[in-house]
Amino acid sequence: MKASIAAGGLGLALIWALPALANEPDVLDDGQKMAIAVDDPQVDACDPALMSAERPAREGDLEELDEEACRRLEAGQRELEELEDPTRARVHDDRFDERSVERVEREDFEELETTEVRARAERGERRGARTWVTLGGGVDGYTRELNHDLDIGPAWGVNVGVGGPFVGVEVGYNGAANQIDSRLGDLTGSGVDVLRHAGQAALKLNLSPTPFHPYLLGGVGLEYRNFRNGEALGFENGINGYVPAGAGLRWNLGAFTADLRVTYNFLFEEDFAPGNPTGDRYQGTLMLGGTM
Repeated sequence: MKASIAAGGLGLALIWALPALANEPDVLDDGQKMAIAVDDPQVDACDPALMSAERPAREGDLEELDEEACRRLEAGQRELEELEDPTRARVHDDRFDERSVERVEREDFEELETTEVRARAERGERRGARTWVTLGGGVDGYTRELNHDLDIGPAWGVNVGVGGPFVGVEVGYNGAANQIDSRLGDLTGSGVDVLRHAGQAALKLNLSPTPFHPYLLGGVGLEYRNFRNGEALGFENGINGYVPAGAGLRWNLGAFTADLRVTYNFLFEEDFAPGNPTGDRYQGTLMLGGTM
């Protein structure tokens, strides 16, 4: 009798509890949703359908979903995907959309183009024509018998040229001041005995297209000598032609140019000195300037 009463009470309790169990499903917290997303990457932890299945459909519940928690879950899922496959594109991240990729590619191309332009500038005369202007000074003297008549003296000059990697054309002015050798006799005047002024045009042949390069040159020139002293000894003023032939080293450092050269000048005539001595003229100069 007592057993029958207990069984009946247990049955009534179960009948009373079933509606409550049916209306109160388990609620998943954020950690459980993360576990679901990790176990099955195809499951979207922030899918409203999943949320409605996990939580009771009470009034206002879906509107109060924690958006920050959803973002953290999505970020964690993407990080897990990248760990499994580092080459996988992060298509859910706005930083890696198509426009961003195009912008990065364009910036990389512009940087490459700038680097190439800078490299060409550093290589100096590798491409295109360049114009230079140099001026400087050095020494000027004579060879053979003329060396006994005229002493070595200071020289100066200015050159303007245009050229490419291997060939260039240059025009210039050069001058010098020399003294008559005292062994020829006493001079009545004072100061510089002879002033020389010359203009020439030359072809410049570079032996290398690099910024620092050796070169050869040759051309033709015309000079005028003015003897301020020595006419009594037989020296004469006059105009004379010559052929310059030389070699040098040039260094183009950006817009700056340094030019060291030695020139041997074959004189057409030597009758400006008494006794018609033989000889030619040489010159060594250091020129500084700019290149465009």
